[in-house]
Amino acid sequence: MKKLTKREYTKQMDVLVFQKGVAAGYVQKLIDNIENLNRPLTIEEGDKINALHDKVYDLQQKIEQLDFAFSTRNWNSSDWTMRDLITSNID
Repeated sequence: MKKLTKREYTKQMDVLVFQKGVAAGYVQKLIDNIENLNRPLTIEEGDKINALHDKVYDLQQKIEQLDFAFSTRNWNSSDWTMRDLITSNID
């Protein structure tokens, strides 16, 4: 696996954060528009909002994975072994 550089990390993180912001903003805009019209939510609108919430969640997971990959890019085998011991609660 290729080591992630700071430049690659920053570029990928900027894209993911931007995409998450756009999706989250669109969800809020849909909800605000429905509330301003003072009418009940339709099934199609609910499905659309739910799908957008899922997209926001998926983007957040990608952000966390990218952050983890970058923060562990210089780890060696002893670092990974220590992590495995700690996460397994073995003393």
